Amino acid sequence: LLLTWLHSYNLARRHFDIGLMLSPGQLWKGAAQMFLAGIDQRIAHYYPHLGNPKSGFLLTRAIPEVEGLHDIEQNLRLLSEFGIDDAPYHDKHYEIPPLTTDYKREAEKLIAGVNLDAGRRLIGLHAGSASAFEWKRWPAERFADLAHQLINKHNAHIVLFGGPDEESLKRDLAERIGTHVSLVSGSLLATAGVMQQCALVVSNDSGLMHLSAATGTPTIGLFGPTDEAITGPRGSTSSSVRAADTEPVYNTETHHDLGEGPHDTMLALSVATVEQAATKYL
Repeated sequence: LLLTWLHSYNLARRHFDIGLMLSPGQLWKGAAQMFLAGIDQRIAHYYPHLGNPKSGFLLTRAIPEVEGLHDIEQNLRLLSEFGIDDAPYHDKHYEIPPLTTDYKREAEKLIAGVNLDAGRRLIGLHAGSASAFEWKRWPAERFADLAHQLINKHNAHIVLFGGPDEESLKRDLAERIGTHVSLVSGSLLATAGVMQQCALVVSNDSGLMHLSAATGTPTIGLFGPTDEAITGPRGSTSSSVRAADTEPVYNTETHHDLGEGPHDTMLALSVATVEQAATKYL
């Protein structure tokens, strides 16, 4: 409650006229923060609240979500509440704008630090995820096994991506892999520049997965508890992999606490299945 009040206080100081809450999320918290901040127009999707699956509590305008629709498409539909025709923006692959000279130079320095053998190609791995979402991570030992397959069968040099809070995870994974592996740490757009030079990136369901897909690099997202139809990568050369006979179970409103380790649906995903998906690109 204190955190909600603090967020509302910070919003109130900026005197916003319109508040827009994107899906997914615990939308009642966002609705409460906008209300407490005194924002006159509070727009979002209907959300579950006190047994009502389509509540608009504390919102001034709300639209229903479309079941099974990708989050990008879901949120584009909110444009209609501003009188904007959202139709032209749907069903398009996302992409990042061209990198500025500074970010290109930073990316070039990061790639130079990899010390890549001339006969090998870069393949990126992201074994992390947002904090408190460890349940959607594929086990580190399986990423290591996959890396060995890629090194031995596809002449890969592995680059490990991750945020500042994932340095220990990257170091542990690098030790498991042993040779032909490098850690990459830089700004978000410089990281994108490195991803553009990769033959493939394999990642858990994460922001870096979407960044890789947006660069146009072949990207494989690993899915278990989250739904690839809703949060999967949307690049022109991207795809998603999940274990056979598994289904998404995560829901931001009603089923979001899935433990502290990899979910059973991630444990069901074998190295052989992911390596087979990678081979299609390589």
